[in-house]
Amino acid sequence: MFLLNLKEFFLVISVLYFYGLAFGMHFDQPLFGMDRPAIFLSVCAMYLLAIAMEMGVTWWKSRNFIIWATLWLLSYAIIGLYVAPTIFGPSILLYVLLEPLVIVFIGGFVFGYSRLLASLFFKTRELQLPELEKMSARLPGWTLENKKLNKTYVFSDFDEALNFFNRAVKVVSRARFYPEITIKKERVTFCFTPSRAGTYSKSMLNLARLFDSFS
Repeated sequence: MFLLNLKEFFLVISVLYFYGLAFGMHFDQPLFGMDRPAIFLSVCAMYLLAIAMEMGVTWWKSRNFIIWATLWLLSYAIIGLYVAPTIFGPSILLYVLLEPLVIVFIGGFVFGYSRLLASLFFKTRELQLPELEKMSARLPGWTLENKKLNKTYVFSDFDEALNFFNRAVKVVSRARFYPEITIKKERVTFCFTPSRAGTYSKSMLNLARLFDSFS
């Protein structure tokens, strides 16, 4: 929710700025410093970041992604190839053309090594049954039976249970640890089982807490 509000704030501020700047430049109105390079570059970065955030939110919807990607490229071309040279001079074109290559190279390098370091230092540790017993005791309603962690959520009617079930399925689809989920009338039951090695993942406990948070 915070990122969504931040994205919308960036879009509103940047669009108002560009319209105001274009109006002032076209009709020779006072710009009140809006054409200063630092302000212009900051708002451009804010605008392109907002579009990139929207692309990230809708990346799984191919049509939406194509629309936002096209808007991002078109905006970058207009801002970088037309508006920026008007303010900074033709020499800025060199930076405009090289900047995407630099961002892709550095961004790809940082992203790749960040994932590598994260996998080395923050790898999910497997839990043994005694550890799970202690940690699951802090989860209200969750019980260990036959080495399986279970909980049944009871709702007022089937529609409410189905809504909770669908939300849980969306969360589980993005996780690496998949529980057994069953729905029967107004009841939704989760069952976490150990791995073949007889261990448990901390992701299982994180999912359990998440289910409790929106039940």
